[in-house]
Amino acid sequence: MNRNGASSASNDLHDKKRAYRRNGVQEYIVWQVLEKKLDCVQLTKLRICVITSRYR
Repeated sequence: MNRNGASSASNDLHDKKRAYRRNGVQEYIVWQVLEKKLDCVQLTKLRICVITSRYR
């Protein structure tokens, strides 16, 4: 388990994106606890849509 939240989130938002797309993942969520932020990433053939929501 990676305890470095920023590094893990960056990996999920960038590096893993290719693997997710290659394996047919259409949508995934990255929960950034320290930043109190949720990113919903929607992968399509033409674009990537990241929806960010902050919470208290």
